[in-house]
Amino acid sequence: MEKKNRKVLIVEDNKLNMKLFREILVAENCEVVECADPMFAMDKVTSELPNLILMDIQLPRISGYDLITWIKSDAAISHIPIIAITAFAMEDDKEKIPAGLEKIFFGMGCFWGAEKVFWSIPGIYLTSVGYAGGHTDNPNYEEVCSGNTNHAEVVKIVYNPKIIELNKILIYFWENHDPTQGMRQGNDFGSQYRSLIMTTDDKQTQEALRTKKEYELTLLKNGFNKITTEIIRFDKFFCAEEYHQKYLHKNPNGYSKPQWYFSLGPDW
Repeated sequence: MEKKNRKVLIVEDNKLNMKLFREILVAENCEVVECADPMFAMDKVTSELPNLILMDIQLPRISGYDLITWIKSDAAISHIPIIAITAFAMEDDKEKIPAGLEKIFFGMGCFWGAEKVFWSIPGIYLTSVGYAGGHTDNPNYEEVCSGNTNHAEVVKIVYNPKIIELNKILIYFWENHDPTQGMRQGNDFGSQYRSLIMTTDDKQTQEALRTKKEYELTLLKNGFNKITTEIIRFDKFFCAEEYHQKYLHKNPNGYSKPQWYFSLGPDW
């Protein structure tokens, strides 16, 4: 990288770290572009076309790993080198989340609208959308839509259980899609739109089963069908293409699946 043409994009939400990196880079005669909000990181990359990206891994709302995946999947910017900044020390820490946080995965039909349900809820640390529950590694959107992978469109949710309890998150899940429709959601047909919960431990599984049973009793009493939601243990999650991430944030008038909103009531 020639000294006269060194533009560096810093994606970092910590103000002190941002200040430190900026001072070091400016001292080396680099042009510095800052991005404190990871929601706008992809826009910054495509508009600024930096020569180098410094990327924090532990970002709020969007994982740094997911951002790197999206950048490398875009042919126009995949050549840009990225330096990941993290306190993680081990190779397998890619699958870890900050201490005290937990993750769960939901299939609720089209993942555009499903992700929007969760991304602004207090206690939700980050969300991202992708594919899970099938048998094909690293599928793309077209392959999932073909129905041949058996993957569902899912939302990955990382949350702080000290701020929001799992049963509250599950209420958002049950009340914001129709869990009785099998391989569809509204006018969206196919196995990729099925209702799905993927848990990461026994406690989550037990709570998902408990709330499913209670919600199903409520639905049956009100003339609805039985719940078809799958509840399975998490195996693999494949991040969807960048343009799907926070889709309705980028496209406020974009397509969103029909909403369900059958309330369990205040005593649930």
